[in-house]
Amino acid sequence: MRFLDASAHCNGWSHHHAGEKLLFAFGMIAILYVADPLAAAPLVALVMACAAWLGAGVPLPTYLKTVAIPAGFLIVSLPILLISVSWTPAFQITLAWETLTASGQVLARALGAMSCLAFLILTTPAPRILVFFGARGLPKPVLEMVFLIYRFSFILFDQLVNGFRSQQARGGYDNLRTGLSSSGLLASTLLGRALAQGRRMEAGLACRGFEGSFETVSRGGTLSYRRLGFIGAGLILVLAASLWMEQGMPWT
Repeated sequence: MRFLDASAHCNGWSHHHAGEKLLFAFGMIAILYVADPLAAAPLVALVMACAAWLGAGVPLPTYLKTVAIPAGFLIVSLPILLISVSWTPAFQITLAWETLTASGQVLARALGAMSCLAFLILTTPAPRILVFFGARGLPKPVLEMVFLIYRFSFILFDQLVNGFRSQQARGGYDNLRTGLSSSGLLASTLLGRALAQGRRMEAGLACRGFEGSFETVSRGGTLSYRRLGFIGAGLILVLAASLWMEQGMPWT
C-alpha cells in the first residue's frame, strides 16, 4: 500500500486538479456500460495504462503490480460464472457454454473498470479526492470516517508486514505446515495489534487537541480548460472506436 500512496503523491500529474482525473476515470467506466465491454475494455485498459505510464510518469512495473492481483482474482472467478447447477431430474453440475459471452462481458467490464481505478489511485492522492467531494457538499462526518478508514488501513497493513517479516526471520514459512500455522497465528493477532495501534493514534490526536474534525490543506491545483478539452476528446474517440469495433462482433 505504501507504493500506492508514494505514486499518488510523486507522479507527474499529482498537482493536477482531482476533478480532471475523476472525470477521465469515471468517463472511461461509463464507456464500458455504453458500448460492448468486449470491444471497449481492451481500448480502455490500453488508454489508462498509457495515461498512467507515459502521461503521469508512473513506472510501468508499479502499474502492472497494482492491477495484477485483482485481475488474477477476476480471471479465477470466470469458471464459476460458467458453471450451471441443476437439481432435476438429478443433481448435475455442467458447463453452461451459452453464458460464455455474457461471462466474458462481465469479466471484461470488471477488468476495464479496475484499470480506471488503478489509474486514479496511482495519480491522485486520497486527501485531494476527499477535499474535492467535500467542497461539493459531501457531509463532513462521512469525509472524516473515510479519512480514518484510509489511515487505519495503513496501520493494519504495517502490522501485517511487520508480523510477516518477524515470522519469516524465525523460519515460520520454511514448509507448508509451519506456513499454515504461522499464517493462522498472524491472522489471530493482527486485529488486536491494529486496534492497539489505533488507540495510540487516538490518544495522540487527543493530545494534539483533536476536536472531531481534520483540517486538510488542499493543493489540488486549478481546473485547466485545455486538459478538460483533451479529456473530452479522448473519451469521444474511445467511445467512437468501441462502437465501431462492436459492429464487427458476431453476437451484436
